Amino acid sequence: MKEISANEKMAFLIKKAEELCSRNELCEYDVIQKLTAWKCSGSEVDEVLKHLRENGFVDNARYSKSYAIGKNHQLKWGRTKISYQLRMKRIDQRDINEGLWFINEEEYLEQLCRMAGQKWRSLHDADRYTREGKLTVYLQGKGYEPYAIKHAIEKLDSGEE
Repeated sequence: MKEISANEKMAFLIKKAEELCSRNELCEYDVIQKLTAWKCSGSEVDEVLKHLRENGFVDNARYSKSYAIGKNHQLKWGRTKISYQLRMKRIDQRDINEGLWFINEEEYLEQLCRMAGQKWRSLHDADRYTREGKLTVYLQGKGYEPYAIKHAIEKLDSGEE
């Protein structure tokens, strides 16, 4: 079997990483995890990551924006949960804030109110305070902030849903 040189190995790793990043939007943390799973050394990881950054394959700010918009629209997550998940991927707070900025506030609150109304109708507790408590816990679990939850409950109280 032919022995491959360090340059050939690096070229192969870069090509494979570029293909991976072309298929999916990835953050630096995801790329590091993948390269580590491929049994790359620390210097190889650094070199591949540097190449990907310089050539626009990896951009944490861009990733943060697409992640925030996607999770909010598809999974109906609130900003708190999105922010927490991005921090778990070691994204800089400035990039997280920039990504969250792209979530339209009006749509965000309308979506929350619709979701709160659906959940409210599914709760069958006789006691209003118990229902409100369960609704609050549910919405907090989805990652919505206290001000937004209060807004949704006030809309339910006024019958606007």
